[in-house]
Amino acid sequence: MNVISAAMTCPNILMKGPRPILETISFLAKKIYELTLHYFNMLQNLVVVAFGGKEMLADFVSTVVKAKGRTSPDIDRGDFYSPHVRKVQNALTEFSLIHGLFYLGSGIAGAGAATHELQWLNLGLAYPVFQYVSSGLFLYVNLFSLEKNIQIYYHAHKMAETATGEKLSFANRLKLSAVMGIINNIGYVLATLFTFFPGTYVAAIVLACFSIFVGSVKIIYDYFCITPKISEHT
Repeated sequence: MNVISAAMTCPNILMKGPRPILETISFLAKKIYELTLHYFNMLQNLVVVAFGGKEMLADFVSTVVKAKGRTSPDIDRGDFYSPHVRKVQNALTEFSLIHGLFYLGSGIAGAGAATHELQWLNLGLAYPVFQYVSSGLFLYVNLFSLEKNIQIYYHAHKMAETATGEKLSFANRLKLSAVMGIINNIGYVLATLFTFFPGTYVAAIVLACFSIFVGSVKIIYDYFCITPKISEHT
C-alpha cells in the first residue's frame, strides 16, 4: 500500500520540481524586459550619438581626403559606368556629412530627454522640446537617407546595365547595400512615428531593434564589400 501511494505521488513531485525553475526564468525574463524598456531610450540615443560622431569624424573626413588625392581621368563618351560611380561617391559623401550631423543632434537631444525620464535631471517644460527635437531630427535624417539610398540603388542599377565581370559584381553588391539601407530607413521611420501614438511603444522598440540589426549588417557589409572597392571603379 505504501509503495502504491508513493508511486502515485511521484507525478506530483515531478510537477513541483521544475516549477521553481520556470518561475525563476519567468521572473528574470520579466525583469530583463522591464530593464530594457527602462533604459532603452538612453542606450539607443547613445548609440545614435556614437554613430553620428563616427560618420562625421571618420567616414566624411576619409572620403574627402581620398577624393582630394584622386585625379579624375577623362571619360569616354561610351563609358556609361564611371559617371554613375562618381554620382554614388558624391551621394555617399553628402550622406556621411548630413547623416552624421543630424544623428549627433538627434542623439544628444534624445539623451537629454532620457535623463528626465530616468529622473537623473528635471528638465521641466523643456522635456517635450528635447523629445520633439530628437524625434524630428531622427525622422528627417532617415527620410533623407531613404532618398539617398534610392538614388544609390538607381545608379547601381544603371551601372549594372552595361557592366560585365567584376564591375557587374560590384554594381550588384552596391544594389544589395542600398536595399539594406532602404529597409533600415523605413523601419526607423515607422518606429519614430509609432512613438507618437499611445500603446505602440513596444512595436516601436521591435521595429527599432530590427532596424538596428539590418543597419549593423549593412555597416559590416559596406566595410568589407563596398568602401574598399569603390575607388577602384572610377
